[in-house]
Amino acid sequence: MSSNLSNKTLLVIAPDFFISESAASIRMYFFLKANAGQFKKVIYISPNNLASSSRMLSGLRSLPKNVNIIFVKSKFRLPYPLNKFFDLILFIKMVAYCIKTTSLEHIDLIFTSVPPFEIGLASVIISKLRRKNLIVDVRDDWERSKEIGLKRFFPESLLKLFRFCGLVIYRNAVALTAVSLLLKKYLSRVTKCRHVKLIPNGADTSLIKPIISPEKLKYIREREHLPKDKILLIYSGGVAHYHKIDLLFRAISLLPSNIANNAHFVFYLNIKDNKRFNKFENIIQQLKITNFVEIRKPINRERLAEILSASDIGLISLTTHEYFKYNRPVKLYEYASAGLFVFAIGPKNGELELLIRKYRLGEFISTSNPKIIAEKLIQVIENKSSLNQSARMQRHKIISENYDRLEVMKKMNKIFSRIL
Repeated sequence: MSSNLSNKTLLVIAPDFFISESAASIRMYFFLKANAGQFKKVIYISPNNLASSSRMLSGLRSLPKNVNIIFVKSKFRLPYPLNKFFDLILFIKMVAYCIKTTSLEHIDLIFTSVPPFEIGLASVIISKLRRKNLIVDVRDDWERSKEIGLKRFFPESLLKLFRFCGLVIYRNAVALTAVSLLLKKYLSRVTKCRHVKLIPNGADTSLIKPIISPEKLKYIREREHLPKDKILLIYSGGVAHYHKIDLLFRAISLLPSNIANNAHFVFYLNIKDNKRFNKFENIIQQLKITNFVEIRKPINRERLAEILSASDIGLISLTTHEYFKYNRPVKLYEYASAGLFVFAIGPKNGELELLIRKYRLGEFISTSNPKIIAEKLIQVIENKSSLNQSARMQRHKIISENYDRLEVMKKMNKIFSRIL
């Protein structure tokens, strides 16, 4: 334990605790596991309505005993799209909880993670009110993402407030952490902050790793009702406008029968409501690809880790829009940790392309043309050498040596020691 931290209390104001499969939740969970033990006490204030969930309780049991999590419960939220622009109710409740907590507990340092920017602004207010240093963890270029996602509902002049709010949050921080190199460079340029550090996401490499035993691989595919003798291509993730799932479906529908007969696509989609799920089922039915493409609802991470390891190719589909250049999808780390060859679509010269090419993790293309995507998919499926055991182990080794989640998050400790 760092001697200058062992008598300090850290206040964390951040997104939902580890009860969901979101990248934000998992990042914060590993942040706590890696760093909480260095402090005398950690108080984590999180907006959450699921405080009694078994997933949350399971996560709590694996954290250091000095972590105290306070859930900001809010049954009432503004209607869409107002809540996506600025959730005033969430903001007020976060500020109120933080003021109450810091009036009862002495704190030495504040750490926040954005988005959402309601949490970032609440953290700035508490930092100023209590005159404590603030460290901000920036997970993506959320300001431009919001501008693009909400331009149908609000005037452009109003959406520029996101960029302004982002700068307010960043410029009130004594240190910033970024999930990607391009994002780090951007933050350094617009804030002039002396302490801007790259703290990427990664994979839980002790959980997500290649399967060596053919018997275990066969068992997992049988258990999950997956074909035993076909190349298995898998997608696990969200269905937001920037994920372009429909583009992948259209490209898959163009595959020739000899490829379709030897491959099977499974999409684990993070969808909670049945109406949206049925929408995607209707798409694959209309495209007449249900014989070799299926969509499934999300599953827990332990089971997903096994399915990834029993698959061959991991699929990533992002918009090619420039604002996504800063994005390094968590899927990239997890697919590669499982040994999968990564097939990715995204913006040219972005973080996704740079990382895939640097470590030779798979195939990257930047296009919205389903015909070109289909042609590249054919090449990848036919290239069996990239799917052998040696290639799988090499990809896992790259991730375990450079992007193990726990080890990466331990780098935060140096920032805390420097600030306090």
